[in-house]
Parts: sequence; C-alpha cells; structure tokens
Amino acid sequence: MESFEKVLQVNPGHVDARINLSGLQQKIGQSDRALETLQDYDLDTCTHLPDERLLIRQADVLFDSHKTEQFVRCCRMLLTPHFYEVHRNQETIGRRRSSKTGFFLSSTLRIAAMNAITNTNWEKFVRRLGAAAFNERRSVDDIDPALLHDYCLKLIECLLSAERFQDMLVVCCYAFLQPRINRSEKSSTFQNLLYFVAIKAQCWSVAFEYVRWYHMLTNTAHQLTLPNSREVLFRRIFNAMNYVFVHSQNVCYHRYIMRALSKAPGNPALQAISGNNSLITGTYRHALGEYLRVWNQDKNNPLICLLLALTFIHMSCKKDLSSRHMIGIRIINEYLKSSWKTRN
Repeated sequence: MESFEKVLQVNPGHVDARINLSGLQQKIGQSDRALETLQDYDLDTCTHLPDERLLIRQADVLFDSHKTEQFVRCCRMLLTPHFYEVHRNQETIGRRRSSKTGFFLSSTLRIAAMNAITNTNWEKFVRRLGAAAFNERRSVDDIDPALLHDYCLKLIECLLSAERFQDMLVVCCYAFLQPRINRSEKSSTFQNLLYFVAIKAQCWSVAFEYVRWYHMLTNTAHQLTLPNSREVLFRRIFNAMNYVFVHSQNVCYHRYIMRALSKAPGNPALQAISGNNSLITGTYRHALGEYLRVWNQDKNNPLICLLLALTFIHMSCKKDLSSRHMIGIRIINEYLKSSWKTRN
C-alpha cells in the first residue's frame, strides 16, 4: 500500500496505481478510503477494472448526486464484464431463441443489434477491459440479473438526458443481448426500448427489424400481446413502419412489404405503404396503382387524395405532359374539399 501511495504522491494521475491501492484498501476493510481513492478521477485509460463492490458504491453515490457524466463512466466500467459476455457468446446470437414471455425473438433483430454495437468506442472499451477481467477470472454472477437490469436502465436514462443517443443505443443493444438479463423475468424491458432508442439514434436497420418482428408477432400471436384490439396494434405498427421508410430506403424494406401484401391482399395500410415506397423511389405508375386501390375503398380520405395528386404532379413534371398537370390540380381540389369536410 505504501508503494502505491508514494506513486500517487509523485503522479496523482497514475490510474492503475490508484485502482490497485483502492483494491488493497477494500480488502483490509477500509471501504470509505477505497472509495475516496477512486473519487473524481477518470479511470478510462486503466488496464484492469477496479473492485466491483467499489464501483457499485461509487455508482450509487454518483447517481444520487446527479453527477451524470461521472456516473456514466463508472457504470460503464461496472457493466463491462457483463457486456463482454455478449462477445463471448456471439456465435449464438443468430440462433432462434425464446424470451420469458414465450415469444420467439427474431434472429435478424439480434444480428441488427449486434451490428449496431460493432466498431463503436464502447465495443473497443468492453473488449479491452472485459478480456482483462475474464483473464483475471472475475466472477460475473455477483450481481443478480435484476440489479444488472436496473444499472443498465439507469445508464440509458442518463445518456438520454445528456442526448447521447448513439451511446444509448449501444447500451440498450448490449442489455438486450446480455445472456443473464435474457434469462430473467425482466428480459422484455430492453426489447421494448429498442425501437425508441433506434429512432433517437437514427439507426433505421434496428428500427425496421424491430417493427418487422412485432408485425410477425401480432400476426401469429396477437391475442398474447398488448391489451389492445388487433386493429389498434396494426395501426401503430404501420405508422411505425412508415416513419422508418420516410427516413430510410432499402430494397429489403420494399420486398418485405410486397411479401406482406401477398399474404394480406387488399390491406389498405400495406397498399398505402407500398405506394409511399414507390413514390419515394420514383416508380410513379406503381405508386399510382396502389393509391387508386386504397382510394376505391375510401374515396373521402383526404390523405389518399393528396398522395394521388402528388403522384400525378410528379408524373407530369417527369414526362412534361400538360394533361397530367390538370389531373394533379383537380385531385388537389378534391383533397381540399375532403379536408374541409373532415374539419367541419
């Protein structure tokens, strides 16, 4: 202990000496002094992790004191050995797996979550210090899954308040993939947070895979999901899909919608989404056909009238046909009439 104290007198910023000293103080029962040794120092450059009990105490103190930035750093070190388990079990991520709710989790959703982690600063940090903790044979069973869940959730809340959305997504993906949390009763928390954090971080691949999984779930086991009617669930799912497609376009999105339409022909929401995708990508004739099918089912819908008008205007601008200009203007008038009736 004296040697480490002398090192810190000469160089107070020596991170490893500080961690080693705090570990020795913890072993001889000087918990408060051990906590003071680590307090207010950036330990990110260390080569091994401090004692887990010290990190837990420090994290609780920092969270209660509303010291967000320091709590994030401390909690990241605390969770690193547990997040490293995700990388150690990476080969099982693509396998079909069921949650505690009895639903099978999408393997593509799990792979998308893993891809969101890859090549981030968090992954580099977790791999570096997680491997060191594993080589030291540090136990990952001392923290029970419920407490592990709570620290992950607190960390996500702090990152959200700091508007660090990319970091928030990585933490949520780690927690979603963490084996011990997956086997616990609280496995659904981070699964349900995935869409929200993906939208905040603008990670559209994760957002799409979540919506696709939920759409499949509602089709096959809707009676076991949320206590809403099937129509309400589908309305929310299609709105979520549209939000993703407005911000991101991918050929696999279009293929999925076409496959869904083949299974549910005549579904107006899917037809409108298919039309939207075609309108964005410039396939105006296909968009026009999809919108007309919806319009034939509900001719007083002002939104479909607006979309039809936009399609005709796009076609007229592309082909320079004056007749389609007039058609576009006429349908704009239909939209205005329908919109006025709806307001009244």
